[in-house]
Amino acid sequence: MAQAPKLVDKATLKTLVPPQSLNAENFQELARKAVLEELPGGRVIFKKGDVDRKAVYVLSGEVELVGESGVEATITGGSKEAKHPLANQQPRQLTARTKGSVTLTRFDSDLLDILLTWDQLSGIEVSDI
Repeated sequence: MAQAPKLVDKATLKTLVPPQSLNAENFQELARKAVLEELPGGRVIFKKGDVDRKAVYVLSGEVELVGESGVEATITGGSKEAKHPLANQQPRQLTARTKGSVTLTRFDSDLLDILLTWDQLSGIEVSDI
């Protein structure tokens, strides 16, 4: 029997940018989709040129961002840089590779965009009709 996916702890999810800015209802929607992934060292998370429409966050361990000239950055889970999605531009401009054992989460960036838009729209008040 397959094991149910393990969800990211809501307190951890609340530290990530931009999920931390969602209202409670939209945050809960995202939290139901934020699954933990554990990867061994040397695994490629995404490759340069990929269009995967995913926001990827490093929760623990280290991920190398590799470009044309080699390793351009190393992102460590829990760091300031890890609070933001990894090399988030689409198509991907860099390759992300685990340096050792890594825990990460990834969720649909389109869903995140929709939830953020709903948040913004719900804050608009109509004063004149």
